[in-house]
Amino acid sequence: MNYKIVTDSTCELTDELINKLDIHVLPVIVTLGDKQFLDNVDITSKQVFEDMKKGEIYKTSQIPLNTYIDVFSQYAKENIPVINIVMSSGISSSYETSEIAVNMVKEEYKDAIIYTVDSKCCSIEMGIAVKYMAMAAQNGKSYEEILKVLEFCKNNIGVIFTVSDLKYLSRGGRLSKASAFIGNMLNIKPILSVTKDGRLEVIDKVRSKKKMLQYIIDKVRSEIPEDELKKAEMIISNADNEETAIALKQEIVNIVGMDEDKISMQDIGPCIGVHTGPDSLYVFYLKRHLPDEMYL
Repeated sequence: MNYKIVTDSTCELTDELINKLDIHVLPVIVTLGDKQFLDNVDITSKQVFEDMKKGEIYKTSQIPLNTYIDVFSQYAKENIPVINIVMSSGISSSYETSEIAVNMVKEEYKDAIIYTVDSKCCSIEMGIAVKYMAMAAQNGKSYEEILKVLEFCKNNIGVIFTVSDLKYLSRGGRLSKASAFIGNMLNIKPILSVTKDGRLEVIDKVRSKKKMLQYIIDKVRSEIPEDELKKAEMIISNADNEETAIALKQEIVNIVGMDEDKISMQDIGPCIGVHTGPDSLYVFYLKRHLPDEMYL
């Protein structure tokens, strides 16, 4: 019995991986005033960042309950077991909504096999976990075995991201307006991560782009064991600041010693970029490679 993996667009997976691993991705809703867009379907991050620089205020809303019900019902009709993986409940209410949908669908389809999993992850961190969980599912792993893949990823993925303007975190309720104003006045650049229980946290603060990049390099170098450097994989994502991302990649290759081919580059999607703003930088890396037997 092979599970169908369902997730949402906050995982930032590429179209190539989505198609290759047959993952069902539900797009989050991005809003501008009374206009609604499907994340990465009706709107691009380039458009979002251009508008944000002009002062436009975008917001996001979770996937509607009826969407979950429709998707789960379709798989239940076809007797296809489902594992639905959502963004951390510490950041989003998607887990609660999808759980309600699961219970409603199971009232009609008594034998349906549908699990909703709180990833305790966000953005590409969740994407890395979903990728390996989908590979495990394709290879016939059990629900319990697939959950072990998620647990390994959560314990071994490093997450670092920075923002250029604190007002975007303030709008999303992650930082007070007063703190954002003072931080911007002092040119403070917070360095953030995701806790083990899936919440955002500030792990340090620096006052220049140079110090910010150096912090990331030092952090990566301290967390990836030397015997894992050539196997470790990393994704560097950017919000309309590709030059900075490219420079960081080269520094990590030269200073840390990672394999250049193991470092992927991509633009951050609209649904995440809305909350962090233009010129943000995101680094996600597996400190240890998953044992092959976990997912192959």
